[in-house]
Amino acid sequence: ISKFVAGCGTSGTSKGLCAYDPSVKPGWLTVDFDATGDSAATTEFGSFTGRTFPSGSAGIQPAKAPRYVIEPIPDPYYAATEGPEKSRYIYRITAMGFGPNADTQTVLQMIYRN
Repeated sequence: ISKFVAGCGTSGTSKGLCAYDPSVKPGWLTVDFDATGDSAATTEFGSFTGRTFPSGSAGIQPAKAPRYVIEPIPDPYYAATEGPEKSRYIYRITAMGFGPNADTQTVLQMIYRN
């Protein structure tokens, strides 16, 4: 949980990792999914895994690779059954994909419980 940054990380292994704070807007509502480069608070698909995603202007393919953010949220199930001292988390993962035109966008959000 220490790698998750308030306002979302923009560098290193914290890039795209947004700390959870119930008193402010969720990270996925504050980041710019169109931003790229070193100051972007989102992570491009494959940044940590080395996987590739075909994108660009050659043929009919996405204008750019998908981007995502991850937010840890205290798991309400375990907080209710085991108490807040035993912190467990669920993770909200929000990804944005792009069409052949960068203005064509779709958002997918999921909750992951380990």
